[in-house]
Amino acid sequence: MTKQKWISAVFCALLALSVLTACRDKTDPNDPRNNYPVSIGEVTIKELPLKVVSLSPLTTEMMKAIGASGHLTAISDACTNPDGTNLPRMGSAMAPQTDEILALAPSLLLTTSQPDTAFAQQLELYHIPVLVFSPAASLEELRSNYETLGMAMGGKLQGLQNGQRAFSILQKGLDGLTQPQNPPKAALVLDGAAVATPDTLAGQLLEQAGAQNAAVGCTGYRMDMAALADAAPDILFCPKGMANTIKTNSLLKETPAVKNNRVFEADTTALEQQGIELLQAVEQMNQAILL
Repeated sequence: MTKQKWISAVFCALLALSVLTACRDKTDPNDPRNNYPVSIGEVTIKELPLKVVSLSPLTTEMMKAIGASGHLTAISDACTNPDGTNLPRMGSAMAPQTDEILALAPSLLLTTSQPDTAFAQQLELYHIPVLVFSPAASLEELRSNYETLGMAMGGKLQGLQNGQRAFSILQKGLDGLTQPQNPPKAALVLDGAAVATPDTLAGQLLEQAGAQNAAVGCTGYRMDMAALADAAPDILFCPKGMANTIKTNSLLKETPAVKNNRVFEADTTALEQQGIELLQAVEQMNQAILL
């Protein structure tokens, strides 16, 4: 082949490649080139994370919800293992086992607390991206968390769809709950005597279950037992194992809820972890409200 013919052949090949690149459908979520790299805030994830460490039950349950639990390599001490697994434990968001995490060489670290300076520097040195999730305070924030984690685990198109799909299942279930004709006044008491106020996700889920929130006017889970008693709730929800404590509380025992034996234990853990299991917890509250 002459030099001129060789140059011509190379030119044609490059032209053909450029045409193919220009013609590919950049909206196709099944094309890996359309999904990674993905930027989430200041974090860039270059490819699908195959080894993920989750330092919080919140992020672990969200991984389950979007169908990505198979990518978990290790979890926090407080997490529940995905079905059929026995993953190593790596401490918690506030007290991570830093050396063990670095030894695993994960492709992504999920947490609910910013790593301290020393650990953050080590993660950067090892090129381990970190995503920090705050617990959602509303359904809209929960949607955003699902979509963000979906993009991290599936890319900007396919992953976004996965996150949206997971949230839509949750939203559809909530929208399908039977609502009472006359919503009773109810309160959701959490661990540590905190109360689910209307500005919290748990408080909004109580309303989705069909109740008027007795903590109206309060914020940030702050409502003391005297104020709760004055609100005279018709129904009281509390964590599992706490019903007798509520019934014998000197301030609450005169409320309509206690007098009419309408104190119910709820799966408050599922509500706080904000995974797909929170739907079942809300359904159970809904059933109690409809009694």
